[in-house]
Amino acid sequence: MNLSASETFRSIFELWKKTYISLLPLTVLVTLCLDSTAIFDSIILAILLCIPGLYLSNVILLKLANVFRQELPRTEEEFYSLALKRFPDALMLFLGLGGIFLLCFLLASSILGFLFGLVVIMLLLLIYSYLIFAYPLVVIDGLDPVQSLKKSFHLINNHIGYITVIFLVIGLVEAIAYVIFYLIAGMAGASLIYNLIFTTLNLVLSVVVLESLKSKQLNK
Repeated sequence: MNLSASETFRSIFELWKKTYISLLPLTVLVTLCLDSTAIFDSIILAILLCIPGLYLSNVILLKLANVFRQELPRTEEEFYSLALKRFPDALMLFLGLGGIFLLCFLLASSILGFLFGLVVIMLLLLIYSYLIFAYPLVVIDGLDPVQSLKKSFHLINNHIGYITVIFLVIGLVEAIAYVIFYLIAGMAGASLIYNLIFTTLNLVLSVVVLESLKSKQLNK
């Protein structure tokens, strides 16, 4: 499905609207797992709470891809089993990238100073922007971490303008929404409302844009 930017926005909204209610119980569980990590001082405990949140996010990704691709419906057991099968690679990628970026930032800020550390983190974010689809490629397509990193870079490098427009618009919408939530419900309430609404939307974004990029690549 080779989508233009406007068609991509429409597909994102339609898939989100179509699946939001059915995925809401999973979204609530993901939000509880990931939000609760901020409560505890222990890094180990935070990671342990993060793991089930990531696993359930993988289940949501698989369900969204199944609907968007209009594949034959899977049973709940099949979704959870497939997510579990691909979870080790997904977790390895998540912890690996996160650990490398955090280590680089800490080393840069301690050796070069805080301002230089910020410059380094901006460069790391630029690199990460080219690898943003590595995780869904592992979960949805079953690629190993190295293959997913290479494919994510290749897909985005060939369509950087398209990606920039999509993420800038969605990012602006989410930023405005968060400010509104903050004014209404305060910091804690804004975070909860934001995650309940936009967790699924961001996963929808990953699925729709990734499928569009793969289609664009095939049609080149």
